[in-house]
Amino acid sequence: MKIKEKYVVKVTSKGQLTLPKTLRETFAIGKGSKVILELRKEEIALKPRRVSIVEKLKGLGKPSKSSLEWHKEFEKEWERRLRR
Repeated sequence: MKIKEKYVVKVTSKGQLTLPKTLRETFAIGKGSKVILELRKEEIALKPRRVSIVEKLKGLGKPSKSSLEWHKEFEKEWERRLRR
């Protein structure tokens, strides 16, 4: 996969543009990825935003709503069986 130095992309009426696949793959930019737009004199530079390990791990220790619901159901079932 060869990366060119310049690409021409079209801007939509909503101000959106599509990055060429080669750039998305090379810089690991996927759906939901954030990028940084940097103003440089008469240019706009676009850089992938690297996520820190802390941000990646944020929220992993918190139980999800579904796991809490599962736990409550488990407790109810356990209590029901003990009463038999």
